[in-house]
Amino acid sequence: MLFRSVTQAYAADVSQTGATGANGTDGTAASPNGTDGAAGADVTLTVGPNDDASNSATAVGGQGGYGGSASNYGTSGVAGAGGMGGSASASVMSSPTSGSAVAKAVATGGTGGFDGRGSTPAPSGQGGSAYAAATAVAAGSADATATAMATGGKNPGGQVNGYAGGGASGTASAISESGTASASLVVTGGNGGSTGYPPPAPYPKGGNGASVSLQNAVSGSTSGRLVLTQTAVGGNAGSASFGRPGVAGTARSELTLSDSHAAELQISSSATGGNGGGSGYEFGSIGGTATAQASATSTVGSNVNVAVQALGGRGGDFTGYGAKTNFYWGGAGGTATGTASGSSNGGNVDVSFTATGGNGGAEGGEGASVTLTNAVSGSTTGALTLSQIAVGGNGGDRSALPGVPSSSGGYATSTLQVSDTQATTLTLLASASGGTQGRNPWPTSGGDATAKADAQGIGAVNSQAVATGGIGLALGSSATATANGTSSGGPVAVVATRSEEHTSELQSRVDISYAVFCL
Repeated sequence: MLFRSVTQAYAADVSQTGATGANGTDGTAASPNGTDGAAGADVTLTVGPNDDASNSATAVGGQGGYGGSASNYGTSGVAGAGGMGGSASASVMSSPTSGSAVAKAVATGGTGGFDGRGSTPAPSGQGGSAYAAATAVAAGSADATATAMATGGKNPGGQVNGYAGGGASGTASAISESGTASASLVVTGGNGGSTGYPPPAPYPKGGNGASVSLQNAVSGSTSGRLVLTQTAVGGNAGSASFGRPGVAGTARSELTLSDSHAAELQISSSATGGNGGGSGYEFGSIGGTATAQASATSTVGSNVNVAVQALGGRGGDFTGYGAKTNFYWGGAGGTATGTASGSSNGGNVDVSFTATGGNGGAEGGEGASVTLTNAVSGSTTGALTLSQIAVGGNGGDRSALPGVPSSSGGYATSTLQVSDTQATTLTLLASASGGTQGRNPWPTSGGDATAKADAQGIGAVNSQAVATGGIGLALGSSATATANGTSSGGPVAVVATRSEEHTSELQSRVDISYAVFCL
């Protein structure tokens, strides 16, 4: 395996792509088997620490070489395997003695090589792994910004089977004495490979998307404003036109922070599941699950903002080849779950969580439903704002293939009940939106929506529930919104809004209820 390393101590915007692996040789009459392709070259870049204000590194692993085909145009002998994509690693540190500090690291694993053809198949090359790390350190009141992005290499697909995408990981850290410190990390798993070849033997399969799991991979410190953003994205599954699709990569992002320095905390955690693979002879695979969590606490009475998002992956399509049409359909959308919380001993606290179910795959894939119950929480003696949003996935579009079921939108339920004895102002939002029915020759329904907000506080109280039913072709959907509020020492405002969508022509009914009580 080739290996290439570049280390830069000063100044720097460095970029390096690894060499492509050598291709395997084709078989001959005397030696009928194809040989394996070589792996792409690994790339490791290290930049800093140095006195430059801005440093960056971009590392890309080399592509794997193609496997050689067996003799007689690939009909006799063993195929050569594709070479693995090269790994990529980028590590950057900026620490100037004065002024702002910026560090950016980008790493992308190499694409695997195609396998050769042969009466006995061989795997194509797995995508290369990726690792990115960025650290920015600024003195005094200067800002520090660290950004890291890592993407696993994809599998290119194969003559018979697809193979897995490459894994990815990373870290990001920003440190300033009193300026804004911002650290951001995005990690994406590699995509699995697809195959479109008919099955001689064995049964063809799509490759799995790589899963991503991040736990406190971003960090920072400052007496100013601290911003931390962590994002996990699962790899997409490979498709198999005449076989079984791959499994979508899952995504998990967990971020927990207890801070005793920053004047303001802004925390974000996001997860997106990979898309399922399609098939013409099997069910489309289910979209990848997404789990996102974040919790932030200020022990010095600072304002705290926590935002969490989870999005399930889209289900794989069913393409409906051959006689299998009567038995299989598109994959369901992936589920989305999580929690969000924030606390301060005096500052304002704003916490939000949005969970969106994955859309169904074409030809009968169901949109994923979402149910949230008290998934957001918080505490402070200042103003407390909690928002909980559930969104059902859309159903997959459908043609007139026989035996394929109708695809309805996912339902959405958001229930938020809070009894608070500290906050001067308590504001709740519970929102639910049902998924839209896929385009369909037969009538089915959009997703129902139910939202309930119940707030009890000691100061001003605002309670809002919003429910929007999903659009259906003919059957429509229902929506129920209920909002309640009470206070032992302040005004109360209550709003409940529901919108029922009846048909794809957007005939709808909207009801809004208001109630305001002043002590």
